[in-house]
Amino acid sequence: MSATRTIASVGVFLALVAPSGACSRAGQGGEPSGPPGAGALGPTDVVSTTIDVGTNPAEMVFAQGSLWVVHHSAGTVTRLDARRGHETTEIGVGDGPGGVAAGGGSVWVANHGDGTVSRIDASSGDVTDTITVGAGPRDVIVAEGAVWVANTGDGTVSRIDASSGDVTATASVGDLPVRMVADAGAVWVANTGDRTVSRLDASTGAVTGTVPLGAAAEELAVAGGAVWVTSSDGPGIVSRIDPTRLRATAVVQVGIAPSALLGAFGVLWVAGQESGSVTRIDPTTNRVLTVTPVGDSPVDLAAGLGAVWVTNGGDGTVTRIDPVTNDATVSVAVGDSPSAVVDGARSIWVGNYHDRTVSRLSRVVVSTQVVPVGDSPNAIESGAGALWVTNYGAGTVSRIDTADGSVTASITVGGGPGDLAVGADGVWVANHTDGTVSHIDPQRGEVAATVATGSSPFAVTISGGVVWVANAGDGTVSRIDAATDEVTATVAVGGSPIDVSVGAGALWVLDYGGRVVRVDMGRNEVSDVVPVGATPRDLEVAYGAVWVANGGDGTLMRIDPRSPRVTDVVRVGTDLTAVEGGHGAIWVAMSGDARVARIDPRRAKVVDSLRVGRYPVALRSGSEGLWVTNSGDATVTILDPTSGATATIPVGSGPLAATPAGGSVWVVNSVDATVTRASWAAPDDE
Repeated sequence: MSATRTIASVGVFLALVAPSGACSRAGQGGEPSGPPGAGALGPTDVVSTTIDVGTNPAEMVFAQGSLWVVHHSAGTVTRLDARRGHETTEIGVGDGPGGVAAGGGSVWVANHGDGTVSRIDASSGDVTDTITVGAGPRDVIVAEGAVWVANTGDGTVSRIDASSGDVTATASVGDLPVRMVADAGAVWVANTGDRTVSRLDASTGAVTGTVPLGAAAEELAVAGGAVWVTSSDGPGIVSRIDPTRLRATAVVQVGIAPSALLGAFGVLWVAGQESGSVTRIDPTTNRVLTVTPVGDSPVDLAAGLGAVWVTNGGDGTVTRIDPVTNDATVSVAVGDSPSAVVDGARSIWVGNYHDRTVSRLSRVVVSTQVVPVGDSPNAIESGAGALWVTNYGAGTVSRIDTADGSVTASITVGGGPGDLAVGADGVWVANHTDGTVSHIDPQRGEVAATVATGSSPFAVTISGGVVWVANAGDGTVSRIDAATDEVTATVAVGGSPIDVSVGAGALWVLDYGGRVVRVDMGRNEVSDVVPVGATPRDLEVAYGAVWVANGGDGTLMRIDPRSPRVTDVVRVGTDLTAVEGGHGAIWVAMSGDARVARIDPRRAKVVDSLRVGRYPVALRSGSEGLWVTNSGDATVTILDPTSGATATIPVGSGPLAATPAGGSVWVVNSVDATVTRASWAAPDDE
């Protein structure tokens, strides 16, 4: 159980990663304006915010201050208002919606299952028209005052007047038209079935040419005055089509299974799903410039915030590539199976198909300060005018000034210092290997007393002038008078006590062997023993109950402190590691699932499950947010309890705990013997 701390700046931070304003998505296949590398970012200023959108996100578009997310199986579109942070609206469209585009004040959705296009007013969110097109519409783009729809079922393209909504032309193209791109008065159509690309006159909708490729036509883009098309046949190629001569003039090998194509920053970018790389091609010389490794199974590309962004479906990350240096060292963890990616509202938006979320990557300048401490730091608390860190391997406690991050004292304590508790007049440290507790005078920065306890003291808490210590080695709890530094009682509780907490009129002791022991603090004796689940990891007293996270069986148990007995067993997830109360809820970290569950304390029911980083091990509730320490990917996540949004910041290696103090979050990193201080602000140009 971690003590509750407060921080006023969490809400400010989450507001920064949901900025106001809007910016349209770059045109289909077009190249963003501005010099290459404009607005390039530093390595620590991209923050991921996660938003639940209900069902599996497919294709997306950004228009008029909102992200529009298509859900194929549900037959709906979710509108996410970027200016209000995380407010969503669900809109019913046709059967099997797929392609989506924006233009003319509307959002256009191709409904593959019923041969229609839904027109949504981009201001009101209302469906204003349903337009019948050809069979199996798949892709849709807006160009030259018209909406173009590729109908895979009958090999046609429908042209819709963007003002009236009338179908003004239907052109027969090749077999299985799947993708389209517009450029210089023409619409180009990739026909996968017959390995051709069709050219349509953008003003009339008539076919003006067909280009045979000899390989399946798949993705399309425009770059360097030419049309480019991918084919995953054989080794994987990109063909260059001369738009004037209407023939393929070059073929570039790019590796097996090219999955996405983008013309941006004066070059052509090709994502290779099998190779896990992005190929950069000079569109004027047809020469491969670089092949850059990214994540596992890259599937989509987008340009924005001065960079190229790659969604890696196999490892749940997004890679940012600097278009000038080709640096691809920045990788941001997002959700499960990221696929579509678009830009808008000074953000990059990623649809995470399998966990039904959208990640928003925003430019927030996150300044991090690395503070070296002692060997194997493992606990951190703020209070008594400073930040305190126990260094297990060094046998010391570091005192850190929260104003400038300097270590103002390194205090030698006992062997294997672990848990600590901070009171108004003292810092109490449990020394695991020598059976003592060190009492540190916070003003002088030195040990005022060393108190012998039981064997292997594991957890410590202070309440009402009394320090309670759980001794895991001999199954006892020591009671220490904080004023005299004397052990006034030793309570035999049995087992291996690993946590202690005061609340609901008693001391509650968590036994790793599967029990919770209630100690009468007036008589210093055990009053009740409550069996709990397998391998209990953490205990919390909150909302009139005692809560126990059982790592072995994935359950959360609610104990009525009056009976005391288990009244509710909540199935939560895999490998529970921590439980914390705050913001009207009980929060449980599931390290095996990389999630945090939100439980309604009145009903003892899971009401939400939110993705965080890998292997979350600790929780800390503050006045405006919940902090989650993710040991598996060296990050800390801020969770907004109102919206469910999460933002993740990279820290040091092997993070074990975090605490907010002095307008920053401080994270203890056990592997590299540091504390990371993370602060944030909006960029100067925003």
